[in-house]
Amino acid sequence: MGDIFQLREVFNENLVNLLASYIKKVYKSFEDQNFYNFVMPKLEKLSFGDRSALITDALEVYLPKDFELAADILLRALGPEVELVELFGYDGFYIMPMSIYVSRNGKDNFDISMNLLCEMTKRFTSEWAIRTFIELYPEKSLAQLNIWAEDTNFHVRRLVSEGTRPRLPLSSPLRAFIEDPSPVIKLLTKLNRSTELYVRRSIANNLNDIAKDNPDVVTD
Repeated sequence: MGDIFQLREVFNENLVNLLASYIKKVYKSFEDQNFYNFVMPKLEKLSFGDRSALITDALEVYLPKDFELAADILLRALGPEVELVELFGYDGFYIMPMSIYVSRNGKDNFDISMNLLCEMTKRFTSEWAIRTFIELYPEKSLAQLNIWAEDTNFHVRRLVSEGTRPRLPLSSPLRAFIEDPSPVIKLLTKLNRSTELYVRRSIANNLNDIAKDNPDVVTD
């Protein structure tokens, strides 16, 4: 029997090189070798979350300090959109440190950040990063999510459901939605028109989260 695959291994040398190559292609000043040297010596012993955070740390060092400039670079560095109505394989995990970069550094730039996270989710998912903006800008975020709930792109619609899960795994709970899930229920009701199983499974996951704290709401 071979070694058991561990999720943390998605953040590996190939992924670091892939991310660096995407950025270098659109940002010629990017110090890709220094980026690699920043990450790789520390990567092996780290957990899944810490590996992602380390790569985000490296982005903060080697991208421009001006968030708007950095956001434009990241937008242009995104790989092709995922056309399938699922997420397969592990290459897409290069998006995760980029999205966390946005949640760390784009807090004062709501519109730019949300647009970037929307584009990122078409390649992987930005369900973890978007929660920062839901907490900081609840009304503006819900207004945007209400629009996205009718988006033609199924990955964007899934982000609405997955990003608002009160108890999303690998993330801090959204306590406002634990106390009052009604804004989420309204979004899920709109999303329920989706025909893709990919989206509907996310709706079910969200309802399962809500049921842990508000079973009567889900029953109703």
